Amino acid sequence: MNKPEYLDPHRDQTFTELPASAWQCGPSVAAFNQRGFALIALLSLAALFAAFLIASALDLTSAGISNERAQRSMSALRQAKAALIAYASERASWADL
Repeated sequence: MNKPEYLDPHRDQTFTELPASAWQCGPSVAAFNQRGFALIALLSLAALFAAFLIASALDLTSAGISNERAQRSMSALRQAKAALIAYASERASWADL
């Protein structure tokens, strides 16, 4: 009696008989593989979302630091301006005498 030959697409070999477990577990193995792929896809999306949130938080933190630095610089410039005006007015009053 001739047994049917089946072609294994992953190995390019022919074999004469499929194991019984291949027919019994076929759909459940495929479903398990699909669930595994879905889990990997969800985990990768979660990782991308977490990276986005971390990058956004770092950007907001650096923006806050640069705003604080700009405010300190502006305060120092205003103080220097007031001191320079006071110095110039005092110097002008001495020049008039």
